[in-house]
Amino acid sequence: MKDYGCFNFLINGLGGQSSGSARQDLERALKLGIPKYLFWFLGMNDTDPNTYITNVELIRTLCQRNGIELILATVPTVPTRSKEVISQYVRDSGLRYVDFYKAVRTNSSGRWHAGYLHTSESEAVHHTALGAQALASQILIDFPEIMQYGTINTDQVGSVIGDN
Repeated sequence: MKDYGCFNFLINGLGGQSSGSARQDLERALKLGIPKYLFWFLGMNDTDPNTYITNVELIRTLCQRNGIELILATVPTVPTRSKEVISQYVRDSGLRYVDFYKAVRTNSSGRWHAGYLHTSESEAVHHTALGAQALASQILIDFPEIMQYGTINTDQVGSVIGDN
């Protein structure tokens, strides 16, 4: 998203974080301010889909109470983790969502479009730079309103690297 000039939003996506710990972080963050939109792009690290669903329902209530529009994302299956239940829940939730499943052209066995997913066994749940570009593009396709806030020159922002 930085490469597209979009930098006016908060991303909560610590490596290895499950939806339960992310929900707790969100509750603390909302004490500092209330956003118009909340992108909830988690679920890969939830081993039980019911845990994810329970947390999303709690967040849905929290968002309704605070006038926040909750936007979910499908979670693409990878060869070692099926995310079919979570992605179907997202599609059926009645909430707006970004279709990451579609962005990486995955299928139920976790085969992504060539070059979008790391192939080494230890990294096979993480997208490549090309995969990240596909995911960011899908955000713009499914949620073009993010551009209404304008873009900023991110050359001075510096390196933005997650998981550090």
